[in-house]
Amino acid sequence: MSAYTGSSIGAAITFPLCGLVIHFFGWEAVFYVTASLGVMWFCAWWLLVYDTPAAHPRITHQEMSYIHQSLGDTLSHKKVSTPWLKILTSGPMWLTVAVSWACLWGVFTLLTQAPTYFQVVHGWGIRTNGLLSGIPHICRTALGIGLSYVCDVMLERGVWSRTTVRKICSCVCSLVQGIFLIGLAFSGCNSILAIICLTVALATTGGESPGPLAAYVDLSPNHAGIVLGISNTVTVISGFLSPFIVGYLTFENQTAGQWQIVFLIAAAMTVIPGLLHLFTGTADTQSWNYSEDDKNEEMDHLKQESLENKR
Repeated sequence: MSAYTGSSIGAAITFPLCGLVIHFFGWEAVFYVTASLGVMWFCAWWLLVYDTPAAHPRITHQEMSYIHQSLGDTLSHKKVSTPWLKILTSGPMWLTVAVSWACLWGVFTLLTQAPTYFQVVHGWGIRTNGLLSGIPHICRTALGIGLSYVCDVMLERGVWSRTTVRKICSCVCSLVQGIFLIGLAFSGCNSILAIICLTVALATTGGESPGPLAAYVDLSPNHAGIVLGISNTVTVISGFLSPFIVGYLTFENQTAGQWQIVFLIAAAMTVIPGLLHLFTGTADTQSWNYSEDDKNEEMDHLKQESLENKR
């Protein structure tokens, strides 16, 4: 799941790279450079990516066994109809979506607005801004991978349940992020404190990988793609709603006080969903994950076990 932090790796490279490109070649060159990198990525994707793990010519037997063992009996091998009504009325699913919303609101606010904030409030130039804006994304990637590893170890040793793991990681990417957003809001003109709060706030969003993103697979392996699609449809709204609010609050009024309001709104957006998920969330596989055939097979299996035990 830590592969999702690839966006942060891209941001960590792009911010300082674009700062240097703009400084030496002008802003137009940025689009040529990023477009060329995008084309190169597409070529690699086209040549290296396959529909399923089994279709990949270079996958090892150990990797395939690991995938099958991880999915267990939660994945149906038959065609399963989509229980749209049950999915759309599922409380655990919407609580997980709420945590994703919380995490991404902070990500989008910091990703798109932090360079402007440091330029107008702290007076940073384009090169300094680009370099320091990339550091938090490196930290986000490191925390995402590190936290994922710790969670895997705790699950394998049976120290934490799957729900506990998802709740801990969801708290990191929502509640802890909210705390440091509040710190950023009250950092004033203290540049050192501001960059520390920004770095830690964005780094905590690495908890999204072993948290809500992984929880979609926990809730329903059979319908994880659909559930994630619903989540992305809802949470991406924060991607244009957050900049709109920032623009409304700071247009022709680029003061530390207005930016304080921006970060306090972001903190509220992260803390409230995080608290809801902490007290009521779950990572248990939902009943609507299974088809009627799967349920009947499970009932027959339980009956058979019961008869064997009586014998």
